[in-house]
Amino acid sequence: YPLSEMQAAVLLPQLKQLDTRNQRRFKNAIRFLAACHDFDFLQPAIRPQVSETDSDHQPAFYKMAFRLSDSFGAHQREQLCVAAREAGVPIDPAFHSLNRIHSQRRFRAVGDLANSNVLHDHLLILHHTALGSDAADVSAMASQLLSIGDAQRRS
Repeated sequence: YPLSEMQAAVLLPQLKQLDTRNQRRFKNAIRFLAACHDFDFLQPAIRPQVSETDSDHQPAFYKMAFRLSDSFGAHQREQLCVAAREAGVPIDPAFHSLNRIHSQRRFRAVGDLANSNVLHDHLLILHHTALGSDAADVSAMASQLLSIGDAQRRS
């Protein structure tokens, strides 16, 4: 997006902090991925192949997408997000399928958009505030999410 001169002037001092913030979010993303590695109800939508030593070629995590297992329905996804937010984990439903939020007259589609519907019901997004937290908070958020997910499955 093009920036106005005023917007650029406001953002310029933040540019100096970009590398530090990217590095912190990167380390916390790796931490969160490691913590949720054994979750059977939640998997990262993408598991990047990254090297902590190759700083010139690291992804810049801002948010992270996760996919709930098929055993969770759309209603359970919303309940999980509400409980997680109440516990301090900033996670929300992530993807809104066009065919679910707009009239069929507003777009053309081939077929029933089955994959889009699955993602609509199962995709979550972990917000940048989690990735900008300190290491102990990231570990605590992962533990909270595991507890909440396990409780949701048992109910």
